[in-house]
Amino acid sequence: MTKKLLIATTLLSFFFNTTQAFCVYNYFSTNISINVYVPTPSPSSSFTKTINYGEKECCHFSDRSCNPIGDINAILAFMFNFNHAGVRSEDYKYYAKCDAGGAITFRGTSVEDFQVLCYQVGSSTPVDAFGGPI
Repeated sequence: MTKKLLIATTLLSFFFNTTQAFCVYNYFSTNISINVYVPTPSPSSSFTKTINYGEKECCHFSDRSCNPIGDINAILAFMFNFNHAGVRSEDYKYYAKCDAGGAITFRGTSVEDFQVLCYQVGSSTPVDAFGGPI
């Protein structure tokens, strides 16, 4: 009984910790990596990650280096560009928006043909998160 309770508690803890963070997922169908930057008042502590093909990066919504407001429903701007075939595109060429407790997914077949979706807190239905070029 104690072992079952421990397993259930661990699974619930994992689920709640995951849903309390924003995550950026790279679901491109080719070997494209994504450079993501979430600006904060202190640029030296901003969320700055390179997310390789098939990987993800997350940050808890209350971490002020990722979310300057610390609110799970705060709307964050995600600046991004791509690395493909060893070439990095221009500095943070595009932006997307999503809430601090949500998830952003990048999907596509090339850097010219991609989609950015936001899964908002409490929703399993994505919305278009692509804001356009900077």
